[in-house]
Amino acid sequence: MWCPLLADGCQAVADAPFAHPYDIPDGYIGAALYGVILALLFVPHGRRWAWIALVALGVFATYANVKGVYDMAKLGAFCTYCVFATATAPLLLWLIWRVR
Repeated sequence: MWCPLLADGCQAVADAPFAHPYDIPDGYIGAALYGVILALLFVPHGRRWAWIALVALGVFATYANVKGVYDMAKLGAFCTYCVFATATAPLLLWLIWRVR
């Protein structure tokens, strides 16, 4: 696995036990989660249920990213993509909040 900044960190993280909840690679789970968030952005504005779902999914994504970085710190290896997703999570939440 190619890791642009952290050498072999991405592969070490991908092989770690915490990166496979429910025996599914967490990257697939994250891609599906962000896909649902993207799909909900196309729901017409003014739909309160869609905004609440967006906020809930954004908070969950932020929590999952922060927990992942915490697990990576315990492992001693970091994944560039995961750290980037965690660093941009507050921006995601702010943008979702503004959709309202």
